[in-house]
Amino acid sequence: MKCTRNVNTPLKSNLRSVVLISLFSAVIAVCSLICIPFTVPFTMQLFGVFCSFYLLGSKKGTLSVLLYIFIGAVGLPVFAGFRGGFGSLFDATGGFITGFVFSGLAYWLSTKALKNNKYSKEISLLISLLVCYIFGAGYFALFYSRGEYLKSL
Repeated sequence: MKCTRNVNTPLKSNLRSVVLISLFSAVIAVCSLICIPFTVPFTMQLFGVFCSFYLLGSKKGTLSVLLYIFIGAVGLPVFAGFRGGFGSLFDATGGFITGFVFSGLAYWLSTKALKNNKYSKEISLLISLLVCYIFGAGYFALFYSRGEYLKSL
């Protein structure tokens, strides 16, 4: 009688999830370093975030984004422009970083709502892009309008 093992034990499944979440956090970090400098830097960061949503799913993808944000908030220079630290979450581009988390929520909700659609993942990515830009542009406008207001005083 042969002794067979179940390959998908919970431990292996959890280990695989942790490795994939960590790997995609690193992918996002590398993508954020590819930067074209503008007032709001144009990076490949959002590409890494959306790859994690698309390939890992909304829950694990959002966990990889949260891990990336945690790594950057601790002080490792993984944000755009080789920046890091907790203060980076509150500068002009901090709304985009915060928007990544809400993009994951939007991706999850829209894939659930569009589950019978052939292009549900692609439409969900467009919706989550809109959510990310609403957070990013809104915070950017608030940041700079507040600065202009303080200069006029």
